[in-house]
Amino acid sequence: MNHDFRRLILALGIALATASSQAMPPDGPCAHPPGPMTQEGMAPDPAPPWLRGINLSEAMRDRIFDIMHAQLPNLRARAREAQQSREALHRLSFSGSYDDAKAKLLSDTLARATAEMALVQSRADQQIYRLLTPEQRQELDSRNTRDPREPGRREARR
Repeated sequence: MNHDFRRLILALGIALATASSQAMPPDGPCAHPPGPMTQEGMAPDPAPPWLRGINLSEAMRDRIFDIMHAQLPNLRARAREAQQSREALHRLSFSGSYDDAKAKLLSDTLARATAEMALVQSRADQQIYRLLTPEQRQELDSRNTRDPREPGRREARR
């Protein structure tokens, strides 16, 4: 679940970075030098981290961007719902008027929102996986079958 939350934060960060880069002039006071996620004059790479190292065509990158972008409204709504439920549950837990039924309802709402975020992300991952060529899938599959104790295999430990 923590991995899904990190993906959500990454997706929202990409959306915010894209929006803010359009709002500021590229050479303005808030300009950032190109980093690992950017190329000169380009928006952050929208590809999920599990695609790192896979050579993607420009058309594939565009399609991946479309898939990631399409899921954002639903992810934002579910994240908002989860956050509101989490905060309400916290307030209820430390109030003089604790009600177990209300706590159960809030925790169920939180669980549903979190599960929906995981499902939305899983669907997007599957759509992206289907875009890959057989060679790219084989490369990705070979990463997932290596021993997780190998150096550089952080993603297998998640």
